[in-house]
Formats: sequence, structure tokens, C-alpha cells
Amino acid sequence: MLGNWINIHDLTGFVHALLRRDRERLRLYWPQSSRDRTQANWRHVESPPTNWWSIPDVKRRWNLLVSGDAEKDPPAHIAATYLSGRTNLTALSLACGTGTRELRWAEEGCFSRIDAIDMSAPRIEHARNTARARQLDRIANFQVGDVWQIQGQGQYDVVLAEQSLHHLAPIPRILSIIDRCLCPGGLLVVNEYIGPDRFQWTKEQMHRTTALLSLLPEEYRRLWNSNRVKRRIHRPSKLFMLSSDPTEAAHSSDIPACLDAMFTRLEWKPIGGTVLQLLFTGIAHNFLQADENSRRWLQICFAAEDAWLACGELSSDFVVAVYRKRES
Repeated sequence: MLGNWINIHDLTGFVHALLRRDRERLRLYWPQSSRDRTQANWRHVESPPTNWWSIPDVKRRWNLLVSGDAEKDPPAHIAATYLSGRTNLTALSLACGTGTRELRWAEEGCFSRIDAIDMSAPRIEHARNTARARQLDRIANFQVGDVWQIQGQGQYDVVLAEQSLHHLAPIPRILSIIDRCLCPGGLLVVNEYIGPDRFQWTKEQMHRTTALLSLLPEEYRRLWNSNRVKRRIHRPSKLFMLSSDPTEAAHSSDIPACLDAMFTRLEWKPIGGTVLQLLFTGIAHNFLQADENSRRWLQICFAAEDAWLACGELSSDFVVAVYRKRES
């Protein structure tokens, strides 16, 4: 209703939160500034394994789509392809969160320093502790900060934008900051959501995901910490998206065109998620164990998304890409 600015799920969500006295959920309905909402949404350092990226076989699928090898992840592929033989490089990472990706990059051995910035103090503290525990703190430099205030000028060989660009609107402005920070010939590594703005899934996307969901046995559709079964896919209202995190996918669909307008594309690897992200949200934990039956259902789901993407009926909502700074 009203262009999906509000829908029935907002009302039911509010009622359920009241009945459960769920303060975290109820805070979405409290008056707050955009910055306060964003900071509140990203103060946690642990999340339940309820999203598609929690599934080990999904990660192996990404590896295969990017590198051609299920055991070779994107950092290994990109480092071998574009940074081979180079050492003592510097990198900047935007909105790094808990630092998982940055620490993975630090393991590649080509960086002497990775400056990683995020606005969440709890997440940065978690990242620092993890870096020390893994003896990577001499490379990974985690700092609380505002990416919009970065003042760098041509000192970074690589900028890492992994699941951060879709939070950083307007896109042209953040890309200008990245361009300014990169040295001549510097690389921009992108691992991003580029799907519909504010998660306003298309009808075709929802229809095909719902059809696939209906095929899954109920044992694989059990929701996290609940006896309820996932039975449908719904599009979040714009009000809910703005209430939970005003930065979430604000202009995500603009990312490809903006990147191509400012940088030189070297590599573009779609990794799907158009169906799989929607399908596994809330039920991914049912697929963490690598038993024969769960893997069989995963392969069925993977094959369905691959077929729909291959024939052009859907387009990939996620991509791994590499760009080079253009000559002045």
C-alpha cells in the first residue's frame, strides 16, 4: 500500500515486538536521527547464522563463480591476478565492520598496512582484539571514523569496498573520495550488493523465490530460535528500511553505472543472490551442516538461480569486481 511505504508486516512486526517485549525491535519505532538509527543498527559484533553468507557451501559457490575454484576465495584470486609479486602495498577499507574481510586480506602478504575505518566503536574494538589475537595488528589498522571525512590524497595502492558502497550514498561522492585516495594506477576492489534500492524486490524475483521456497521440506524452513516455518517471501516496506537503517541500499542500483563512469573496469564477476539471499534469510542455519540431504537441496537451489540468471529472466544482485584508477 502507498507505494509500499508501509505494509501489513509493519503492523504485525510491531505487535509481535510488543507481545515479546522485544526492545531491540521496538526501538525501530522510536523517534531517532538517521545517524543514531544507523549507529544503533551496527553496534552488535555477533549475528545469528540466518543469512545466506553464513552457509559454507554458498561461500564455496562464490569462490567458484569468481576464481573458478571452490577453494580459492576472492582475495586469493584478486591478489594472484592483480598484485602478484608486489609487497609493501597500502590499502584503505571503508566501513570495515568487525574487520573479517580486512584480516583475510592481511593474510595475503602483499600489504604492509591496511587502514580500516568504521563508525561503530564496538565493532572496531572487536576488530582490534581479533587482529591482536591473530598477530595481524601490525598490518590491520582499525580506526573509528567517518568515511566522509577521509582526507587522503593519492597514498593508497588499493581501496577495499566490500559490502560498504551500498551504505554510502550518494555514490558519486564516495567514489570521488576513493578516486582521490588512490595513487596513480591504484585498484578499487568491490564486493557489493547492487540490487533493488531499499530491498524493494521485483515481482518476478519474489515469485521465483517463493516457488523455490515451497519446494523445500519444512525441516529446512524452520526459522531461527522458533518453531515457526518460513512460508512466504515479503518485500520490506520503505518505512521499515528507513527505520531500521537509513543507509541500507539507499542507491544500490546506481553502483554499476557510477563505477563505470569514474573508473576502468578490469573484472566483473556476478555472484547471484537475487533468489538465494531472499530464500535463505531466516533459515540459513538449517544448512550449516554438510550432510548429503542438505547439500542436495542447496545444489537444487543453486541450479535454479543459475538457470534464471543465465536466461536473463533475473540479473545478479551481488558482484565481485576490480577497477583501476583512470589517468588524469
